[in-house]
Amino acid sequence: MKKLILSLLFFTFILATSPQLIYWWGLSKIDGLPVPSKVKQSEERELEIWLTNHNTGTPTSKPISPYGYAALFYCVGNNAVEDEICFQNYPSLKISNLVAREHVYNKLADRSSFNWHLSCVAYTIWITKNWDIHQILSAYDEINNKSRASFTF
Repeated sequence: MKKLILSLLFFTFILATSPQLIYWWGLSKIDGLPVPSKVKQSEERELEIWLTNHNTGTPTSKPISPYGYAALFYCVGNNAVEDEICFQNYPSLKISNLVAREHVYNKLADRSSFNWHLSCVAYTIWITKNWDIHQILSAYDEINNKSRASFTF
């Protein structure tokens, strides 16, 4: 009986700490954190970026934790067709993910699928916790302009 209780406690501990451990592991795969853009966008430009990315209302950001991301992942898995229901609590998450993907793409040495996805999730979480909406939108715009410039003839 004592072994069963200890096993259940150990399993509960692992389950409870795994989102945070995965977050730290994803961050550890890359040296250096993303640096926000120093460019300040006008309110009109920020709104344009916001609306172009299928958002509504005023640009806003809400930090997400590793546990919140796990809950979001579960929500999307259960509401695949209606995933907007899941994202309504974290309006800047999709744009933050695009910014994080650019950082991971430029910095991650081992681009195996596992490392890629976990690092993107970890840096998306980190960006929502450490940047405000103006920094997120400016970084997105900077990345978007760079990618457009690379395709011009």
